[in-house]
Amino acid sequence: MPDVTDLLLRLAEPPLAPPDAIETLEHRVRRRRRRRRATRATLAVACVVAVAAPAALIVAGRSATRPVSIATQPAQPSTPEHPAGRFLPTWLPGTMRIATEQEYLAFPAQPAGRFRTFIRRGPQPIDGDSLTISLQDGAPALDIDTAVARYPGAARRDVQGRPALYLPTVSARSGATLVWSAAPGRLAQVTGVGVTESELASVAGGFQLPPRLDATPVPLGFAEVTRNDTHAYPPPVPLRFTADTRPLQGSSVLAEAPWVSIGALWDAVAPAGQPTAPVRGHPAVKSKEGTETTLWWTERPGLMVSVTGTKVSIDDIRRVAVGLREQSVEEVLGRPTGEKVVLARGEAGGTPYELRTHGGPSGPCLELAHGGLFSSCSSDPAARVADFTLSIGGGMAFGPVVAEATSVRLELAGGQSVEAVTVGRDAGQGAAFYVVALPPEASRVEAVVALGAGGQVLRRTPVA
Repeated sequence: MPDVTDLLLRLAEPPLAPPDAIETLEHRVRRRRRRRRATRATLAVACVVAVAAPAALIVAGRSATRPVSIATQPAQPSTPEHPAGRFLPTWLPGTMRIATEQEYLAFPAQPAGRFRTFIRRGPQPIDGDSLTISLQDGAPALDIDTAVARYPGAARRDVQGRPALYLPTVSARSGATLVWSAAPGRLAQVTGVGVTESELASVAGGFQLPPRLDATPVPLGFAEVTRNDTHAYPPPVPLRFTADTRPLQGSSVLAEAPWVSIGALWDAVAPAGQPTAPVRGHPAVKSKEGTETTLWWTERPGLMVSVTGTKVSIDDIRRVAVGLREQSVEEVLGRPTGEKVVLARGEAGGTPYELRTHGGPSGPCLELAHGGLFSSCSSDPAARVADFTLSIGGGMAFGPVVAEATSVRLELAGGQSVEAVTVGRDAGQGAAFYVVALPPEASRVEAVVALGAGGQVLRRTPVA
């Protein structure tokens, strides 16, 4: 029987399976990022060039430049009317920019209890949705009102006549959860990726307590893949949010470049460190580990905020901290979520495919499932899938064209070309899309040509 951790790592980003204990959380995050597959050489070169200039100044020292002083730093942005407990910088050193935003469990310990995991297979063997039911023993009472006030999209629901907390899939949150106190000291939850609220509610309504942990009915198409009668899933709250200048997928060269990470952690214990000057009007401590320096402070009761810099001066770290702005709930809910929206299904190169879009770590993604998963993602939360360029993976070319296009022609090196009808024109993305199998001998796509119903050229886009 497959291991649930392996299955869920392939289905979710970030993983839903219970990770390491809290004392190794930060090391686990770093190790996981290093293990991601290397980006294309062009991406690595571009990012290294973008970061190398400010990095050289930081590492070499600032004797030849004017040091940053607190007096020259921007004023602290005001707190929004509906704060989301998520922070973004208004200033970063050099050409750095936020590449990823993630929300995940703050204390991912594995409590006593039991859980069962189900998988709904997608069009590809490594593709699909997941659903987990869990019951934790010895759990404290669920504080629904506090969670609703803290987390974007959180809402009060009712399950089997008991108050419940609903956490939907929103920007930087990979799955949805319905959790309630099923009995004194027992915390029940239903968690899913790629499932609707109605599916979660249906499973929760049929939730049965042990001796037989069960949920009836399980949504159509789901099959049980694992059962654990020793540990429960971690409680879904409290949560931690991070914004990071490093991409999730990066080469070892990128990992050595300077970077900045911003964290917001609910119900955290103040870390050990050296007292330092106040940050944003709050007492602060500074800690250092190798090339990493972190400023920590309590922004408001229950919410600890940190700014970590690697190969970045303490002056710049402090300037980032002072200039942080807190996102509003409305801003978070207005961003693309991790939910997949199917644009089209069809066949290309003799094999079925599925083209879809979803919210990535920081911006939208266009994804092709065709014998494997091939994604093109933006780090700009305001980006549109309609503005993406051509992507190539597994011998397939895919991407958007103008919404009026009925077909597309790809001009290849050597004078060759291939054509295909467009798909996904009615998906509400402001674009039509194409999925084209490239000839095995094709060495390069030189241009994408959008064609109208009469074969007229609507737009020709050269490919760099």
